[in-house]
Amino acid sequence: MRIRLHNLPNVLSGMLVYPFSEAKSVLEGCIDLAASTPEDLTVQLGFVGGPDGAPVVLVAPTWCGPPGQGDAQVGPFHFLDFTHAPCPKNLSKNGSAP
Repeated sequence: MRIRLHNLPNVLSGMLVYPFSEAKSVLEGCIDLAASTPEDLTVQLGFVGGPDGAPVVLVAPTWCGPPGQGDAQVGPFHFLDFTHAPCPKNLSKNGSAP
């Protein structure tokens, strides 16, 4: 196996948590956004039990491109759940419980 390392001067990442009831709109939004993003942005998705045991959707966008451009690329992922404010009130934007 051969591994190549790349120098990354900047990485912007975080975890967004959305209610499972909004999974369809969140996933559709991710598909739409990912179709037009540069290759310096990757997005991981997952489904897990939230702090109260209810299922949630995790979205983890990661920007490895030029510093100063990451907020513009990652920002739209904060608004995938169109029926609620950017994230559920009981979770912060980085996905941690209050």
